[in-house]
Amino acid sequence: MKWKQIVVYLVILVALAGYYFIETAHKEKAKEKEIESKKILDIKKDQIDGLKIIHRGEKTIYLTKKNDKWTINEPVKTDVDKFALDNFLNGLVNISAQKKLNIDKKEFSKFGLDKPSVSIEFKVGDKWRTFKIGDKNPTGDTYYASLDDKSEIYMIASFQQSSLNKKLFDLRDKRLFTLNRDKVDRIEVARNNTIIKVIKKKDDKWESPDAPNVPIKTEKVDSLLDSLTWLRARKFVQETDAKLEEYGLKEPFIQVVLAVQKDKSETLLIGKEKDKTERYAKIASRPGVVLIS
Repeated sequence: MKWKQIVVYLVILVALAGYYFIETAHKEKAKEKEIESKKILDIKKDQIDGLKIIHRGEKTIYLTKKNDKWTINEPVKTDVDKFALDNFLNGLVNISAQKKLNIDKKEFSKFGLDKPSVSIEFKVGDKWRTFKIGDKNPTGDTYYASLDDKSEIYMIASFQQSSLNKKLFDLRDKRLFTLNRDKVDRIEVARNNTIIKVIKKKDDKWESPDAPNVPIKTEKVDSLLDSLTWLRARKFVQETDAKLEEYGLKEPFIQVVLAVQKDKSETLLIGKEKDKTERYAKIASRPGVVLIS
C-alpha cells in the first residue's frame, strides 16, 4: 500500500472517529436532557435538612440534619444508617414521572392520594414540601404520586416507590459495635467466670497478656474482629433497659469488650436464645434490646 493511500485511510479513520464521538456525545446529552425533563423535583439532596416519613396508621419518622449529620428524633432518638439514608435521599431527589396526569384535586381519592400509603415531607430552607405516594396502577408497574398542592398526578416506577417506602428499621443504625475496626487494639471475651484477653502489638500481631508465650493466630483474631464489627441487629425488641432479666442480659451468656487504647471501649452483652438461630443482645452503654443471629 502506497503512503498516499495510507494517509487517505488515516484521514477517513479520524473523520469517522470524530463523527462517532460527536454523535455519541450528542446522544448522551439528549438522554441526560430527557432524564432531567422527567424529574419531579429540582433540588439537590444536600439542600434537604429535615425529613418526615409518614406511613398510614404508623408513627411519624422524623429526621433532622445538623452540621451535616443526620439524626432520627422520632419515634425514637437514634443514629441513622448513613448508607440507607443516602440511598433514600438520592431516590427522592431523582424521582421521575413516567407520565403526568392533570387531575382535579377532588378526584385524588380515586388514586389513593387522599390517604397515601406513604407521605414524605422534606424541608428545604424554611419551606416544608410534601411528596405523596398512593395506589398502584392496576394496569401497569407504576404508582400514583403527587407533589405539594399541585393538580397533577405523577406515575412513578415501582422500583422508585420501593426506594422511598422505608420504615424506621430500614433507616436506623443497626450496628452493635461502632468503634473503628482498624483501631481496635484489645478484645476481651468473658464466659462462665473465664476471661480471655488479647491485645494488639505494634507489629499488628495479637498476644495474650496472661499467656505471652502462647502463639495466637492473627488471622483468627482478625476474622473474629471482622465478625463482631459487622454484627447488625436483626430486630429491635425494645428501646429501654426494662426487664433485662427476661432476655438473659442481667447475667449474660457471653460478654465481649472491644477497646481502642485505654479510653474508649464498647461492651456487647449476649443473652438467652429466642430460638435456635437468634439471641437477645445489647450494648451495655446504650439502652435497648436487639436480636442478633
